Order: sequence, then C-alpha cells, then structure tokens
Amino acid sequence: MSGAHSIFGGSPATRPGVLAFAFLGGFVAWLGDLVVSWALVPVACNAGVVWPLHAVAAASALVAGGALMLAIAARRRLSADARASRPAFMARVGTGLNALALLAIAFMWLLLVLIEPCAGNQEFPLWLF
Repeated sequence: MSGAHSIFGGSPATRPGVLAFAFLGGFVAWLGDLVVSWALVPVACNAGVVWPLHAVAAASALVAGGALMLAIAARRRLSADARASRPAFMARVGTGLNALALLAIAFMWLLLVLIEPCAGNQEFPLWLF
C-alpha cells in the first residue's frame, strides 16, 4: 500500500485527483464561466442570440455543483478518520469554496437574465436595490 493511498483512503470520494477536483472544481468552473462568457458575448450578440451565454452559465453551475457534492461526500467520509488531517481540511475548505463559487455563478447568471448583454450602454436597473 502506498503512502498516499493510506492517507487518502480507498474511497472514490477521497482519492487525490477527486479530492483536488472537490477542492478547486468550483473555482475553476467560475473562472471558466468568466473567460468563456467574456469571449462569447461579441459572437452571441453579432449572431443575435443569447442562449449560448446561458448554456455556459448552466454548464459552469453544473460543474461547481458537482464539485460541491464531491467535497461534501469527502468531508462526511473523512470526518471520523483522525489520520486524514490534510484531506479532511481539503474537503472542508472545498465545501466552502465550491459553495461560494456556485453562488458567484448563480449571481452572474441572474445578472445575465436581468441585464441584456447586447444592449450596449444600458444602465444598471436600480430598482433591484
């Protein structure tokens, strides 16, 4: 048995690659949402459609949600194991990071719905506040 295997355990939710995705998957999904949406806005506006922006937001939310579920599963599995301090920390912090990333993606998607991205210099609707 290797050292990493004995620390991380044999569960699929606690393997190093899965745990790394559970730790940073939501952040990477949020970053991907920012970059791809930024690049896709001119293309979508020139084509006269906005649904690709919604598809990117939905895919990002699914990835961040999946990373959040993996982090929760790893946290539950590792909470009773005193030997797994680093993986348990990664699972706990990953749960918070992925929840924050999912909230950021949802907020960006809400702004995409409320503010038309192809309208040019449209003012922010102050009635939201």
